[in-house]
Amino acid sequence: MKSKVVFSSKHYLFIIVVIGFIISTFKLNKQSIWLDEQLTVQEVHGIAYLQFGTQFTNTQIQEFNNLSEVINSVKRVLGNTLLYDVLLHFWVNLLGNDDYFLRLFSVVFYLGLIILGYLFSNYLFNDKRLA
Repeated sequence: MKSKVVFSSKHYLFIIVVIGFIISTFKLNKQSIWLDEQLTVQEVHGIAYLQFGTQFTNTQIQEFNNLSEVINSVKRVLGNTLLYDVLLHFWVNLLGNDDYFLRLFSVVFYLGLIILGYLFSNYLFNDKRLA
């Protein structure tokens, strides 16, 4: 007697999330930080008042690396990415300033959107096969 392997929609969701993770992290840090990413790093550390290309020291980073400086820095530059920059501030303080980890933060949101898309389509169509 042969046993039949049955995949549920949650199994497919897991496979899609794993494939999404592999695709989005493949060569994630192949290129160096771009200009907009440099600005984001400066905002996250609360030192966005410095001009591009300016060398800043670890002392400056530690001096301005608090939440109120991050909020002030975001307000000075654009002011429209406050939640992202505040969350990234805690992410960078936890994992460090490496290019890979800075970009991995966006990958986490990307994978979360895949899961939210599944949940929304499951709710909208009320059918797990369509989700």
